Amino acid sequence: MTTTLDVVKTLTENGVITTDSFSVKITVETIPTPVKYIILEMSAANDLISQSEFEPDKITETFQTKPTTAYIIIEAHTRDGAGAINITREIHDRETDHFETLYERADGIGIKVQTEIMWG
Repeated sequence: MTTTLDVVKTLTENGVITTDSFSVKITVETIPTPVKYIILEMSAANDLISQSEFEPDKITETFQTKPTTAYIIIEAHTRDGAGAINITREIHDRETDHFETLYERADGIGIKVQTEIMWG
C-alpha cells in the first residue's frame, strides 16, 4: 500500500508570490512473520561444517565462521498470513561481509537487522 501526501503553500507578500511544495510518499509492505533462522556453514567440498539456529530477535551483530567455512547458507523460516511455514535460502560466500534478517516487534512492526560476517 502506498500513500502520497502533497502540500502546496502559496504566500503573497508585498505583491510577490512565493510557492513552496512538499511531497511525502509512504509505502507499507506486509511481510511474512519470521519464525527462526538457521545458518549452515559449508566447506568448499559442500560438506556441512556447522549449523546454528536463532530466534529472529536473537541474531547477533556479528557471526563468526569456522576457519574451513567456504560459504554459508541462511535459511529463513517464516509464517505467512494463512499460518503456513515457508523456507527461503540465501547463499553467501567469502566475498560477502554481511547478511540481513528481520524480526517482528511486539507491535507487529518488522525490523531489519544487519549482521557482519567474520570469516574465520
